[in-house]
Amino acid sequence: MSSTTLVGKIAIVTGASAGIGKAIAELLVKNGAIVAGIARRVEHVCQHAQELAGEKGSLHGYQCDLTKKDDILAAFKKINTELGPISILINNAGALKMSAKHCENMSYSISLGRFVGKVAVVTGASAGIGEAIAKLLVRNGVMVAGVARRAESVREHAKKLLGERGVLHAYQCDLTKQDEILRTFKKITTELGPISILINNAGVLKVSGIIDGDIEKWKAVIDTNVMAVATGIREAVASMKAHNIKGHIININSTAGHTVLDFPNAGFYPASKFAVTALTESVRLEINREKLPIKITSLSPGYVETDIVKVAFTEVSGSNSWEKITVKGLHARDIADAALYVLSTPEHICLESRNKLICSNPLNIYFRE
Repeated sequence: MSSTTLVGKIAIVTGASAGIGKAIAELLVKNGAIVAGIARRVEHVCQHAQELAGEKGSLHGYQCDLTKKDDILAAFKKINTELGPISILINNAGALKMSAKHCENMSYSISLGRFVGKVAVVTGASAGIGEAIAKLLVRNGVMVAGVARRAESVREHAKKLLGERGVLHAYQCDLTKQDEILRTFKKITTELGPISILINNAGVLKVSGIIDGDIEKWKAVIDTNVMAVATGIREAVASMKAHNIKGHIININSTAGHTVLDFPNAGFYPASKFAVTALTESVRLEINREKLPIKITSLSPGYVETDIVKVAFTEVSGSNSWEKITVKGLHARDIADAALYVLSTPEHICLESRNKLICSNPLNIYFRE
């Protein structure tokens, strides 16, 4: 993964001489950042800097004993003077005193390599977050089944991805209809093979309150946001179990699945997303009970600039005044990057608690695995 937002920015990484700090510093440099690597063993940072010569960014070594306040203040002042104002701070350095016999040199790199050539199902792949995730998976060598009501849009995306490491296949499906979901999953496994990844992304936001609500709109929300998610999980897990696959399921949830906001006439949407939160946890417990080699993650972004909110807002306001809204949200690619990160973590890594990825605005992404 790369980000143009890092190019030329000053990043400080503490504990940059080895391990996590070294890995973070290297990744930042390769993405164009100017990294100040702080360490007690600065000679290791300087050696690493030489190895990174020629990359988009650069690494600079700064010696500092982080147990001494004066050293820290002097190092930060020197960095500001020599490199410029700080944009990123990675507080990585830490100490754990153990006997030598308990210490092992463990290292790994984040990679999607184990899923190259494998089958991923992405629902709601015609636009927005689903489209972004499907494209990113294809570019990383995955064979993607893009499921959507508007399959022609998925086919257009597939044409643009020709020549990438993976391939995108379009599958038409109305996710409010259980029979269509079952037929689609069967068709995917028959034509492409067993499923290794499921991205339950498709979702709807229907304008309707509860006390004076529209029951048909409630049903559409539940059918898409809950029932289709549960059915997809059932079918994907069955495929993974039958072929002993170490698979991964990601449910694209929402911060509305953790906190109910006062958004007029959208009361049933958070109810559906709270259900996804509970559903994910229930499936995780079932997976652990059966000792299956499958991971499941709930990925909960805040407001994302996609059509789902724009359409709902226009319906609520009865006008086209959405264009006047100045609040900035996440982009679909931000969520795709987060999903790629989750899929890239090694098999033994589990994101246990709700960890926040802070965005450029007050909105957050929550992981629950």
